[in-house]
Amino acid sequence: MHHGIMGQFLSYHGSRMNSADGPSRDSSPDFAAIEARSKKRLLFGGLGVGVLLLGGGWLVSLRASQAEAAELAQATAAVRACLLQGPLAAGETTALRFRRLQLASLRQSDADAELQKNELWPMSCRKLAMTLKDRLRQARRGTEADQLGPLVDFLSPVEARIADPKSAVESGLAVLDRVAPAGSAPAGKSPPAPVLDADALLAVPAMSKFGTAMNKAYTEDNPGQALSVLLAEETLEAPLLCTFSHDGAAGCETLSSLRQAKGHGLRLLGTSVPGSRPLVFAGRRGAEGVFVAGETEPVTKLYSYGGFSSPEGDVFVLGFDMEQSKLALVRRPRGKAAQTSLLNPNFHVGNFFYGSQLLWDQVLVRGITPKDERRLFSLSLVGEGSDFSLVDIGELVEPGLIRRGEEEMPHISGCRTGAATVVRVRGRDNDFVTFRVGDRFTMPVFAPTWGVLGCHGATATFTMATSGSAGGLIGHATCTSAGCEQRELRLYPREREIMALRPTEHDHIQAVDLAGQVVAVWRAGERGGLRLRIAKPELFEKTEDEVLLDDLIQGGKVGDMSTILGFRLYSRETFAVLLLSTMAGLHAFRITPDGKVAPVDVKQGS
Repeated sequence: MHHGIMGQFLSYHGSRMNSADGPSRDSSPDFAAIEARSKKRLLFGGLGVGVLLLGGGWLVSLRASQAEAAELAQATAAVRACLLQGPLAAGETTALRFRRLQLASLRQSDADAELQKNELWPMSCRKLAMTLKDRLRQARRGTEADQLGPLVDFLSPVEARIADPKSAVESGLAVLDRVAPAGSAPAGKSPPAPVLDADALLAVPAMSKFGTAMNKAYTEDNPGQALSVLLAEETLEAPLLCTFSHDGAAGCETLSSLRQAKGHGLRLLGTSVPGSRPLVFAGRRGAEGVFVAGETEPVTKLYSYGGFSSPEGDVFVLGFDMEQSKLALVRRPRGKAAQTSLLNPNFHVGNFFYGSQLLWDQVLVRGITPKDERRLFSLSLVGEGSDFSLVDIGELVEPGLIRRGEEEMPHISGCRTGAATVVRVRGRDNDFVTFRVGDRFTMPVFAPTWGVLGCHGATATFTMATSGSAGGLIGHATCTSAGCEQRELRLYPREREIMALRPTEHDHIQAVDLAGQVVAVWRAGERGGLRLRIAKPELFEKTEDEVLLDDLIQGGKVGDMSTILGFRLYSRETFAVLLLSTMAGLHAFRITPDGKVAPVDVKQGS
């Protein structure tokens, strides 16, 4: 009975466990479910850690890339700033800036530059370029590193100061732009001022818009106080006469009346003074006519040795009468007809061309007296006399020598200041000079046989320039009535030698004396520009050059050929004039004793 009741109880509770209220629960843990849930949690946890690790690595890589880019940009900017010395000006190219810096960098001698090349521009940029090249390799940009190689090589020798940078520098700057484009760079130290070039000359008043080789530019052989220049180039419709006065005025006039005579060849063989009209000699030394500038009819037709045009309008011409075989003096008072007088000196003159000259108001003749003495005589144009015997300047102890290449050069020449007239006479081993102060000549003294004659005050000067095997050489002498002092000057003495700035051709250098100072203008090698130096003789070799013209720039580009067609340097007592012919035309620059150089606004007339 008891068992029946217990059985019924167990049977009841068993039926309850399997009823509709739910399955029966086992008291043992479900290990499979636990493992599945654990794997799921591990998967999501691993994914989260992976994401965190990948994100951190990307961030590290990004930061490293940014740092590398910043280093490259910094290294690139350093090279660019070194090469160009600051931001470019409006319209300026990198080539123009580098060229401007090159011209300004040539201050140290070649020897000093070699010793200091790691500190001197542009060689000082080499280390920065090398650093950039190494960083490009580290950044696995080997192609750009290799492309930077020519720039590094270019900056290695001191020749980088003047060498053509086209292939190396411009390609190197292109690499810099690819690595880190130039932005608005901060202002650095001011670059040197721009140098005059053919483009800038277009805005400067010109004597002529056409350039000329200057082989048909003539001035008076015997310099006075003013400067007259005759341009008889075939490209001109008519000769052009330009006059530069001691007071700074300058003007050009077209000699239309001599348009036909131009074909015979025109020269300025006479002398003049401020306020007078120069004489123009046509044909063989005036044989086709001697004209007062601006006049149509000639004063005379005479093979001439010289002439003088006075401020009062009187004209005098000295020459040789072919029919009479005598020395002839033509006088044409203002407003009157010309008259010819035959001069009969009472001494022997070997050759009138070499032995006679008309210098302002004095006829000078060299001759041998009946006592067999070689002497210099003068005849004043004041009055009507023609007797040489009473005006004896002094003895000349040497005969005149006709040097090779100087067959057409008279042996008597001169120059004039406000205080004196200087007369130079050619000798054999020496020349001679005499000074007329007031109304008397001094005894002739020995003088150099070389050089261009000039004068200031009561001093005569002789200046000669040549390219020479040792570079630019300048001979300079000063003479007074007591004697002469001579010097030999070098553009670049050994301790200051800059080979790249030497003039390479004889006609690439000219020099004159200006009030006791030496003025030299020269084309400095192939890339050094047109340069000027002015200084007293004792300081000349220590004085710095000034770049007058960058002759390689035209049309906003740096070219390979010079834009200079020719130049001439003239001097008078108180000023000098540089005539510069380029592809931009013919321009004049006035040089004063204080070293100032300025373009001349030449007034044009008809």
